[in-house]
Amino acid sequence: MTCTVQMVFEGSLEEEALQVLRALLFPVRTEEGCVTTALLRDLGGEPRLVWISRWMNQEAFERHLRTEHFRRLLGVVEMASEPPDILVERSVGRHGFEAIEAILAPTPAAGVGNREGGEESGETPEPPGEPDRR
Repeated sequence: MTCTVQMVFEGSLEEEALQVLRALLFPVRTEEGCVTTALLRDLGGEPRLVWISRWMNQEAFERHLRTEHFRRLLGVVEMASEPPDILVERSVGRHGFEAIEAILAPTPAAGVGNREGGEESGETPEPPGEPDRR
């Protein structure tokens, strides 16, 4: 599972965002289930920063979304001069910010699920990284 966040900043906000994001690279990399993180900077055009994080599975990504590290990343997103481009890629498809909102939304009571696949639906989910062949 991969999350890519592209952000554009005006003036000195780019340097401030860079400082915060650089400080987050190592702590996020050490989170359980993190495969890698990367921070890219557009050197040729507009002041664009790209944050990429790759996770072993959805559970690891969901844990990350509830961390202080992710709250700090959201703080940087709020500094952007225009709405960010957020892409969440799962092994079965690509999703935008709505995938993050759905994960952070209040969950139903235990034993009642609304996710596709898994024990509750009687289906076996595909292993991470494998395409959905149904």
